[in-house]
Amino acid sequence: MKKVVLGFSGGLDTSYCAKYLSEDLGYEVHSVTVNTGGFSPEELAELEKHAYRLGVTSHTTVNAVKSYYDKIIKYLVFGNVLKNNAYPLSVSAERLSQAVFIAEQVQHLNADAVAHGSTGAGNDQVRFDMIFNIMIPGVTILTPIRDLKLSREEEIAYLKSKQVEMNFEKSQYSINKGLWGTSVGGKETLNSNGMLPESAWPTPVTETVRRNMELGFEKGELVSVDGQFFSHPSESIQYVQSIAGPFGIGRDIHVGDTIIGIKGRVGFEAAAPMLIIKAHHALEKHVLTKWQLNWKDQISLFYGNWLHEGQILDPVMRDMEVFFESSQQNVTGKVFVDLMPFHFQVTGIESDYDLMSSRFGKYGEMNSGWTGEDVRGFSKIFGNQTMIYHSVKKKLMVSKIRIGIVGGAGYTGGELIRLLLNHPAAELVFVHSKSQSGQALHAVHQDLLGETGLRFSSTTDGEIDLLFLCLGHGEARKFLTENQFPASVRIIDLSQDFRLTMHAQFEGRSFIYGLPELDQDAIRQASNIANPGCFATAIQLGLLPLAKAGLLNEVHTTGITGSTGAGQGLSATSHFSWRANNIQAYKTLTHQHLGEIGESLNRLQVMIRPRSTSFPGGAISPGGYSSVRK
Repeated sequence: MKKVVLGFSGGLDTSYCAKYLSEDLGYEVHSVTVNTGGFSPEELAELEKHAYRLGVTSHTTVNAVKSYYDKIIKYLVFGNVLKNNAYPLSVSAERLSQAVFIAEQVQHLNADAVAHGSTGAGNDQVRFDMIFNIMIPGVTILTPIRDLKLSREEEIAYLKSKQVEMNFEKSQYSINKGLWGTSVGGKETLNSNGMLPESAWPTPVTETVRRNMELGFEKGELVSVDGQFFSHPSESIQYVQSIAGPFGIGRDIHVGDTIIGIKGRVGFEAAAPMLIIKAHHALEKHVLTKWQLNWKDQISLFYGNWLHEGQILDPVMRDMEVFFESSQQNVTGKVFVDLMPFHFQVTGIESDYDLMSSRFGKYGEMNSGWTGEDVRGFSKIFGNQTMIYHSVKKKLMVSKIRIGIVGGAGYTGGELIRLLLNHPAAELVFVHSKSQSGQALHAVHQDLLGETGLRFSSTTDGEIDLLFLCLGHGEARKFLTENQFPASVRIIDLSQDFRLTMHAQFEGRSFIYGLPELDQDAIRQASNIANPGCFATAIQLGLLPLAKAGLLNEVHTTGITGSTGAGQGLSATSHFSWRANNIQAYKTLTHQHLGEIGESLNRLQVMIRPRSTSFPGGAISPGGYSSVRK
């Protein structure tokens, strides 16, 4: 006959499993009750009798209280672990200890299967199944309640049909008691609003008079209470619970996320865990350094969450436990606590390892460990890197220049918009265009789709620091006549209207010719700039060094421009069929850039033979010749 080990609590679910597994499935059932602090000797004896009445072949009671503390609870104390800053993991920690002992019983009996009474709704099914899959792979896991989707009524009917006698009355509240706290579930915890009534709590409040308690820790473990020492910390925990429980301390409702992805509420009564964790943490604050505390907090958060998820056997848990052990070497001393109905207060500590020693200074008062000059030097050094950061940031941080563009629908305006949108110091306030007013910029400059939500405007409203004029030749002067701007607004004209000296003065504004290689200092100080032409720039860059040396007489040169140089207007010579694979001469010896080139080259006679070709944009000056002075 096949053997199955059944985790047995004696309740309705595991009682059904015992009968169903033996009589319906034909297993030889070996029940095991793992006591993690929730049963009295009398209750354990009655559980064993009940198991045999159900027909089990053997029943084993495992006293796991000390093991439960040594392998799990100790590290929950070391880590000050409270799930969601509230819940001491009372049930989740206990289930893992029980699952391990049940798996070991399967190994001991060489059983073919293992069974537990979990339903399909909670965390325990995952915790039990995962431990079994890890420790006893290949052993069949039987979960009749979950697999058969049984209701409570169906279980009762089945057991009555088998002449099983037990108390079938459903308690109004489900209670699960263990060494590290008691969980309480009822109708109030099934909804998001509602508190458990006084009658639901297992321990009635009988203490009403304030009481002092002294908790003694040695290397992080609770070893004494009020001067009374115990042979094992689990006994200290039980003693604290017996004193603090009747005060109603440690009652709360935990709201959390289950392993299977739903949220739930559970009441809990955990006087001893809450007192011990808070007292232990208070002692740590005095004896550990700030970085020990910082890293403990981070590691403890993961440790508690991973344990709640059932991952107690993950080797990373052993790694973190080594850290916890090391961190507790100086966590020795006494913690003083006042107990009152429904709450408590940690009032102080005593420890030889207390880092808050008056020998090193008193916070907020005079100290004997350093001088004022020491503090001044430390403060400067301690904040040095941050000071450097802010100094560099301040130096590099430029307040954005607010810019307006007039004539933004053309080729020149489009290129300027692209440059300014990506400039860290530029803020584009408006883009003016009479022909495209109201249209999105990307409707004309299609590559700007997704780059900006600006639209063309027919007005120049908006406070700006700088105005770009991207108008046709002769239009800039007309625009400024019709539209007045404050003297504080700087202007950069991209047409030829203000390039020549005779045109540089206009309505109180003085324009500087904007070729940086010619006069950087004047441009840097200028409020108004006339940007040089394309051919003029290309030709001057090659000839300015010779002109500066006085080596030029008459200059003959050529230049080639792309399609955008002719603007957006259509003409017979702008069509693809004319420009493709063709270089066409135009405005020979009469080009509008002659004047600005001549001024820059010391009034020399300059003759340009411009040409246009099929590349999209730009201008080049491939060469020329000049009579050179000897």
